[in-house]
Amino acid sequence: MLRPAIEGSFASENPRAQTLAGVGALVASEPDGIEVCAFGWADLDTGRASNERTNARQQIGFVIPVCGTWQRVYVNLGKRWIRPGLETTLMSRGDFWVRFADGAIRGQNVYANPLDGAPISGYAVGAELTPWFVITSCEPGKLAVISTWSNST
Repeated sequence: MLRPAIEGSFASENPRAQTLAGVGALVASEPDGIEVCAFGWADLDTGRASNERTNARQQIGFVIPVCGTWQRVYVNLGKRWIRPGLETTLMSRGDFWVRFADGAIRGQNVYANPLDGAPISGYAVGAELTPWFVITSCEPGKLAVISTWSNST
């Protein structure tokens, strides 16, 4: 059974796992921070997380919204960002509600744009394959469920 459609939230009760970052956790990169509800890359050597892949050793994860005070997150051009230097969480496994700018087709692999972490349904030149699959289809700009636990419903 799917949970209510809220961007970036858990879509089911299936197991979930976060990227293990060690002591001090991950913090949003400088100078802009990290966009939530998109893919990000964790640099375990520096403890920084960014929506842009900058080296091959970084680990990909889905950036989940964080709870806290209003100072923690800001909105820019309709997107939510965690402020630079503040803790962030990247999920390595789970089911999430994700907004696809170009829509999504059930059963396709999910790719991430390595320049900004935007989710992409199906193959795209230069995009990085993630461990997620699209579980529910959606029109452009709408929400769909992605999952690491199954590839169809």
